[in-house]
Amino acid sequence: MAANHCGTCTLCCKLLAIGELEKPKGQWCTHCTPGSGCRIYENRPASCRDFACIWLESQKEAKPLPPALRPDKCKVVLSFSEDRKDVMGFCDPSSPDAWKEAPIFGLLEVIAQQGIRVMFGNGREHFAMDRGRARRVELSPADSKGVRIFVRFLD
Repeated sequence: MAANHCGTCTLCCKLLAIGELEKPKGQWCTHCTPGSGCRIYENRPASCRDFACIWLESQKEAKPLPPALRPDKCKVVLSFSEDRKDVMGFCDPSSPDAWKEAPIFGLLEVIAQQGIRVMFGNGREHFAMDRGRARRVELSPADSKGVRIFVRFLD
C-alpha cells in the first residue's frame, strides 16, 4: 500500500482540476473525504499520483517548510510549473485573503526574490508577485489544456 504523506491535508483535492475525473477546480473531488483523504488512493489518476505541492516536496529537504505552511493550515496550495520556472498558487475561495497572512505571504516573497515567477488566484482575482508586492493581473482565457497566461497588470 502506498503511503499518504499529506496527513490530514486534502486541500489540493478541492482547489485543483483533475482532468481524468472531469473534476473542476474549486470543488471537492467526489473521491475525497475532506480532512481524511482519497477513497481511491491506490487507484487514483496519474495527475493526482504525480502531484506534490511545494509543502509536501519540502518535507524531504534538510529544512522543510513548517506545519503552518501546510495547505490546509495556510489555505493556499503552491506548486511548481512543469519547467519549475513558475510557482502557481491556489487560494481557497472560502478564505480568499489567506494569501495576505504573514506565513504564506512571506513565503511568496522569498520565492519571488529567488527569481521565480509567482502567480496565484483566490477564486475571484489573480495576482503576481512584482518587486515585493502582490499585483492584480489579467490572465488569458484558458487554452485547450486549461492553461492561462499573464496578459497585463491591472494596477
